Amino acid sequence: MKKKKFLKLALKFAVSACALFIVYIALVIGATEFGPLSKYHWPQTVEKAETVAVNYFKSEKNVDVVITNTGFSGELLASDVYIEGHIKGNKQKTVSATIESRDSYKVKKAIIGD
Repeated sequence: MKKKKFLKLALKFAVSACALFIVYIALVIGATEFGPLSKYHWPQTVEKAETVAVNYFKSEKNVDVVITNTGFSGELLASDVYIEGHIKGNKQKTVSATIESRDSYKVKKAIIGD
């Protein structure tokens, strides 16, 4: 009798584990294939994020910037785009920004280096 209860419990656990694994795989596929950081959407995401960053530095910091690098964290379900560059005409004065790309393309952080 105890063996039957144990087998039923083990079966429930196995089914639950399989269901969680399937949900996890669906999230990974959804995030990597259909999100703003997917290879299909990445060019548009970069263009929007760069435009937001350039406009932010112009309007809020009163500087013109040149974007030299863009990237993302690679975390599952993350939506931040990281922007690096410099002030136009001064490559020594670096700038960086973090742009949220999931919904509104808002600047989360913007820094002008030394």
